[in-house]
Amino acid sequence: MTGSFPLAGPIKPTAYAAPSMASRAPRRRTGDPDLDRRILELLGDRPASPEDRDLLFEMVATVVKMAGDGIDRLNLKITSAALKEMRQAFRVFAPFHDVPKITIFGSARTRPEDPLYAQACDLAATVARAGWMVVTGAGPGIMAAGAQGAGPDRSIGVNIRLPFEDANPYIAADPKLVTMKYFFTRKLMLMKESAGFVVLPGGFGTLDETFELLTLLQTGKAAPAPLVLLEVPGGTYWRAFDRFIREELAARGMVDPNDQLLFHTTDDVEDAAGEIFGFYRNYHSLRYVGHQLVIRLRAAPTEDEVAALNEQFADIVTEGQLALTGPLPTEVADGDHVEFPRLALRFDRMSSGRLRALIDAVNRLPSAPPLSMPDKGATEAAGTPPGTQAAEAPTQVAAEPALATLLSEAAGEDEEPAVAAARALQAVLDSGDVDEAQQHNLVSELCSLVLTAPTTRVRRALLDALAASSPFVGLSLVLELVLDHRDALDGEATATLLRALGRMLEVAAAAGPGERGQVALLLRVESPGPVLDQLASSADPAVAAEAHAVRRRIDRLAPVLEGGE
Repeated sequence: MTGSFPLAGPIKPTAYAAPSMASRAPRRRTGDPDLDRRILELLGDRPASPEDRDLLFEMVATVVKMAGDGIDRLNLKITSAALKEMRQAFRVFAPFHDVPKITIFGSARTRPEDPLYAQACDLAATVARAGWMVVTGAGPGIMAAGAQGAGPDRSIGVNIRLPFEDANPYIAADPKLVTMKYFFTRKLMLMKESAGFVVLPGGFGTLDETFELLTLLQTGKAAPAPLVLLEVPGGTYWRAFDRFIREELAARGMVDPNDQLLFHTTDDVEDAAGEIFGFYRNYHSLRYVGHQLVIRLRAAPTEDEVAALNEQFADIVTEGQLALTGPLPTEVADGDHVEFPRLALRFDRMSSGRLRALIDAVNRLPSAPPLSMPDKGATEAAGTPPGTQAAEAPTQVAAEPALATLLSEAAGEDEEPAVAAARALQAVLDSGDVDEAQQHNLVSELCSLVLTAPTTRVRRALLDALAASSPFVGLSLVLELVLDHRDALDGEATATLLRALGRMLEVAAAAGPGERGQVALLLRVESPGPVLDQLASSADPAVAAEAHAVRRRIDRLAPVLEGGE
């Protein structure tokens, strides 16, 4: 079987429900089959997007389980209010999903005659003229300045219910205003939807929002985004903040010195706007595909530029090098911005400040295009933690009910039905009767089940099924099991995976140039050599022999694979 070579997302243990869902099975159920059936009947055809029915099922199932948990009324009130507030906020933001947004934070106590008020107003007007929308906390002070500068058509407000503070007159009667009881839901909406952030001086609330933004950017819980700390000329607020970060946090090793690259301090409105717009000059968005961080660019860098980037940023690449590539097959399957060139690397996932420096560097490349508006994809990615897309891939199941049923049975605790289901899945893969997308989803699920198999016999049957997959579908997933999950597997399982890996490499080497090039890229980025050398020294003779064979096979096939690019 021929085809492109999917690089899948992280393998995670998965649970399955009965195959009533259209394309995805819920990962969590109530534990009562009759109750599960009634929830499905309740949902019926209500979901606007049928493919999301699994998530709606899980939400209802969670509420049903809470009903039996004896949770006290206060906690139920918190849960109920948070869910209602998020629904309201999602409905307010939905019509403007495709419009780039910035969020402006700052003190509610800033007076209109304060120069800071004028700074916020001018900045909001500047980005609104460029087609952006401005999100604020809808209160007085800096929040009012942001709404005033943006104008009613370009302003969204996320208010907090306080006894001493009302929505400002520029947003109070606007249908684009949502009011919330809890700060945590409010902060979620102030940060989730925006492609850039600007903070002006403020009190405890403003500092709380600033440090939360920095924490999200530093830990990778939010995708990289521009964060500007805006002051008036001659102001000392952010200079003191910057000094505190350098002299108290960085000097004591509490943050990395490069974390200061996560924010930009300025006293100039044009410079602040330029920082926001310039972030998307060449950089478009990113996602993880397996262990690879894929950075989408608007213009492909030259070979010399890639070489310079490799030299400058080798410290954040754990294995291999930065590689220029087109869309990876998983991205093609997802229709995920396939029109853009990419840089792929195995990022250390810790050096967020250096990652921001890499983004700044690609934006300054001579090959970078002129400044332009970020499109829908870039603004979506700005509000999404990297890896979200990749993390969802293993939860997909094949659309056919028969396959979903077999997967559900293979995930069961009873050995005989699970083994029988695994053998049936092997027969499906052997037959070649499923298309490549279905096979990719099926292989992803098998990898997850291998890690959670209740008995050795079930695991062996699942491994046999996995080994029957096409190399252009299974290779990256099998390699990930070997590299990252070998400690969870016994010697027999590891040897079986290594044997399957060797077979897949041989088949891939005989494929066309495009497929060989994708395999070569995978091997460069994943760099399996050190792990294979370690396994070749295993006390288990079968593991040692298979690891040695795979290592020799990679060395022998490398010229063929590299020649495919």
